[in-house]
Amino acid sequence: MSVKDLLLTPRPRHVFGVTEGAVHYGFLDRRRTRLERVESRPLPADAVQLGPVGLLQVKVDRVKATIENLKSLLGDFPKRAALVVPDAWLRALVLELEALPPRREEAEEVIRWRLKKLLPCRPEEVRLDYTPCGANGRVLVVLGLDKPLSSLEEAFLAFGCELGSIEPISVALSAVLPTSQRPLVLVSVVGRAMAIVVLSEGRVQLSRLKLMPQAAGRAQALALRELSRTAQFLADKGWTTAGFSVVVAAGEESLAKAIQLWALEQKGVDVRRLGEPPAPPALVTDPLMTWALLAAAQPGEGE
Repeated sequence: MSVKDLLLTPRPRHVFGVTEGAVHYGFLDRRRTRLERVESRPLPADAVQLGPVGLLQVKVDRVKATIENLKSLLGDFPKRAALVVPDAWLRALVLELEALPPRREEAEEVIRWRLKKLLPCRPEEVRLDYTPCGANGRVLVVLGLDKPLSSLEEAFLAFGCELGSIEPISVALSAVLPTSQRPLVLVSVVGRAMAIVVLSEGRVQLSRLKLMPQAAGRAQALALRELSRTAQFLADKGWTTAGFSVVVAAGEESLAKAIQLWALEQKGVDVRRLGEPPAPPALVTDPLMTWALLAAAQPGEGE
């Protein structure tokens, strides 16, 4: 897969999701508004390993065995598909660059130079893609270590499937959030990782990732602290004149209620849940992943 494909190529209607516990599959209807089919198979707990930059190691044979198990359900296996993964597997960040060269190769060199101060690894070990996300040279960058991402691609290529895009869940979900003239703040939780993404005028303006403590009270306190920091970011940018909306995509009901109580103390802030995904209810075992499958197959900028 060419890194130029990330975030840019027209999306197939087939999409996979890989987490630490399962491999998921979704197939969209022709209008790309609803999943016609959703399947999943468990992945051994030690099949992947995370590190400071996200996905660190993939045991290809174990991932292949799970994909083969899933393939037996599907029959015809897609030749091309999108892939969505947990936010903790990749890094999504917004950089402010004074100027970005028009040629992609030169632009990547500029971005990699900036990443030297931010990453605990050599920038040349990282696979990245970027897209402009606003004025003043703001650029959304999605990155991860190339070696484990190549291992994931190898596992799918073994069954004749090329992955045309790889996205973290929170960035993928931005494609299906409601259109709003006010900024949107997405809070999504997968496992112990919480992602906060700010969208303004349909573009990602901020992306944060935090590991949540196991204790529920401490996890809620961290989430509310990060929301307060996000609200200050919006105020500093002058984007809170009309307030903003928070969209909660988290399985824990207690966290959603805590965020709703936090919003009551803010000015012009409303909170909504992501809701049930547009798919046959009998097929939905993981609502957030089902939403992510739908979102990852939405048309990209190249379509």
